[in-house]
Amino acid sequence: MDKNLDDNQKFDSWKNKRFNYIFDKFYYLVLNIAKEYSEYEEALDICQEVFFSLYCRYNLSLPDKDIKALLIRITTTTAIDHYRKRGRDIKSYSLWFQEKILESNKFGYNLESDVMMRELYSTILEEIKNMRPEWGDILLLHSVLQIPQDRVAEILDIPITALRSRLNRARTYLKVRYGDEIKYWH
Repeated sequence: MDKNLDDNQKFDSWKNKRFNYIFDKFYYLVLNIAKEYSEYEEALDICQEVFFSLYCRYNLSLPDKDIKALLIRITTTTAIDHYRKRGRDIKSYSLWFQEKILESNKFGYNLESDVMMRELYSTILEEIKNMRPEWGDILLLHSVLQIPQDRVAEILDIPITALRSRLNRARTYLKVRYGDEIKYWH
């Protein structure tokens, strides 16, 4: 009985050491992937979920290259799940988006112009929230969060051609509704 207890303690000790090694080696990889899909605070939550999942559900004796591939897959899936759970909650991005507008040089440094752009973008964000989900999700991910089209297609699990078609329709819809004001929208 004592031998089994010693073996379990040795295994737990080895597992903890291995986990700490994996965590130290791959933490920033996981965090950077998570940040592609979410804000920093949420990315930290995603990291925690990913490493907890790895520790509880997976074989830590796999080679580092397999652990890395596994972590990439778990992180991407977890980040997409967070996006889907969050729904199309644009409010969580409104502050981020407003800061991005102020940082951007394409609108100039004119305060009046910046205020007008903020107002337009707030209106457009509300419009996105109310438009067809397949268009709104694409605009939010690609045009607002500036995630590349191929990554958005992967997140939404649709072909890139379908994404481009929907993105074009959504942009056309916004252009018809807002005319020349929309020229800065990507």
